[in-house]
Parts: sequence; C-alpha cells; structure tokens
Amino acid sequence: MKTKLLFLLLILILAFIYMYVVRENNKEPVSINRNDTINFNGIIIKTGDTFYLKQYYIKKKSTETEYALEQCIGDLKVTLTKINDDSIALDIAEEQKLNREYFKVTPPKSIEINDGTCIDTEQLCLDAIHAYCFRVDTDSNPHEYTYEIKSHSTMPKPPLW
Repeated sequence: MKTKLLFLLLILILAFIYMYVVRENNKEPVSINRNDTINFNGIIIKTGDTFYLKQYYIKKKSTETEYALEQCIGDLKVTLTKINDDSIALDIAEEQKLNREYFKVTPPKSIEINDGTCIDTEQLCLDAIHAYCFRVDTDSNPHEYTYEIKSHSTMPKPPLW
C-alpha cells in the first residue's frame, strides 16, 4: 500500500512538472519594441511620460537680443503622446508665464515634432521672440531628439548713421 501511494505521488509530481514545462514553452516570446521610447536631450522617455522643455538645458545665450535667455523664455510642460517613424506627438499641458508660474493649457495643445519643427514660447521679454527648435536623428536607436533655442528681436534695427 505504501509503495502504491509513493508511486502515485511520484506520478503526480512528474505530471505537474511536465505541465509547468510545457506551459512555459508554449508562451509567446516577448518582443521588445524599441519604438516606444525616444532619447530626448539625453533622457530616455516613453509614451505617456511628462517632462519639461526648459531653457537651462541650452548653454548659449541669445545672440540677437540683449537679454540672457533665462530671463526671456518660459518653460513648457509636455507629455509624449505618440512615437512615429520620423516624428513624435507632444501635448503641451502647462506654460510658464510672465510671473514664472505655470498655467494649464486647456485643452492640451497637440503638436507634431519633425526635424526642424519650432515651438514658440511665451514671450517674457517684450522685445524678443523665442522658440524651441528640434533636430531629429532617426538613425540612432532609440531615435534622438534634441532642441535649441532660436530667437529674434521684434525691435526695428537702428538706422545706419
């Protein structure tokens, strides 16, 4: 009786091991989709992540205006909503205004970013307009997005004497 019970227990254990191994081997292989992340100014970001476009990531000062960039550019709080082959879609959720406070953009403003796309910032200095302008490197994996700030003065140039 004892040997029959031991034999039955051994068969049950082997059956459970077999079912576990077969079940594990029948699972679909997990594919890693490299298209769900981007490299944004050196930070890996995935769809749904919220982050800031900030001027302090840029080291150079404005060449056409007298003001330092940090005094004139409002930051943007954005969410990555979609990644395409050669572009991304961002929702602008908040903008920094003149008092340096963030204000919600309702509804969020959707923008598609391609190579060369520029987003105008809130005008914090009255004599200059600034924009975040993007470059896209689709040869890297994940795709790399960088931006620089381009600005121009709204004041007329003085006449030549």
